[in-house]
Amino acid sequence: FNGWVKATQIQELDPRIISKGKPLGKTPLRVLDLACGKGGDLTKWTLHDRGVGNYVGIDVARGSLKDAAIRAREMKKRNKLSKAIFTCADLGADVPGRKKSPNHKYMQKLLTWSLEDEADCETGTPEFKDVRGGEISEKDRFDVVSIQFAIHYMMSSRKRARRFFHTVSELLEIGGNLICTTIDARVVLDHLMNLELNYHFGDDGSEPEFPEAV
Repeated sequence: FNGWVKATQIQELDPRIISKGKPLGKTPLRVLDLACGKGGDLTKWTLHDRGVGNYVGIDVARGSLKDAAIRAREMKKRNKLSKAIFTCADLGADVPGRKKSPNHKYMQKLLTWSLEDEADCETGTPEFKDVRGGEISEKDRFDVVSIQFAIHYMMSSRKRARRFFHTVSELLEIGGNLICTTIDARVVLDHLMNLELNYHFGDDGSEPEFPEAV
């Protein structure tokens, strides 16, 4: 069901980009995929009617990004993908493609892998290198910024949330789309209540522990 939700969102996208006050035509999408994991949505993006002109996937887990890079290689062999970048970053703290603040002289260095930098016959472990901005230039913008089933990680504090939304607003093109999917808290709460457990804190302030609730 989660996969169906994402696929439907992606296929229905049709951002109308504004440049110099005029709408551009339906060019291939520039996609920034946040919390991309192992690149499971790559195929969904390449199946879009407009195709993908540039794909950048960002995730905090380097191990997952290596799997995503291998997936991108396989798609390149099948002529499904020509340009893809994967960057290791935490969007609640790190800033790809922009300076962290006006006081910073340079963009932050982030571990990054690029499909274009590899030889066509490469089969070894994807090599991630420190690259300023995560190989996103200060002029780069995206038609779509997507974060699927992960936006709650950005909401653990006001500071992280503000950093996340500020970064997204800097990277999203005028007329572009931010899409996200998250869990329905009411459904989670219903499941917890149906377990008929006592969730009250102890008299000493200790939290109750319920393995079955986890």
